[in-house]
Amino acid sequence: MQIKIESKYLITDQDVKNEDLITFLNEGKEVPSTFNPEIKKIEFLVETPKGEKKYVSPNNTTKKYLIKAWGDETKNWIGKKAIVSLIMQNVKGEMKKVLYLNASDSQSKIDLNNAEEEGVIPESDF
Repeated sequence: MQIKIESKYLITDQDVKNEDLITFLNEGKEVPSTFNPEIKKIEFLVETPKGEKKYVSPNNTTKKYLIKAWGDETKNWIGKKAIVSLIMQNVKGEMKKVLYLNASDSQSKIDLNNAEEEGVIPESDF
């Protein structure tokens, strides 16, 4: 029997893997950040490759590239597909897999495997 961690949020390697496609199901909503309620984050409902509905809160780098591909009106993101990239990064002194998304229909995709060396992933995302 496989054990699964239950969560309303995407869990890397359990719900999504590298190169998976997820579909945006809503325009997102602003909610207080878990770590600092004074700061707002955007949560989107997405559909995983397994057909599950989960929430994801994109980091700043992901938001920049999705805005570049789809525009800044998130109502237009509904039904769009994004490609998952999971990258090991140092987050507050601990190596973790960080989720990045690329627009599947974008001509301006970044190579997330080399993003840190190319200076694409700013420190403000951590």
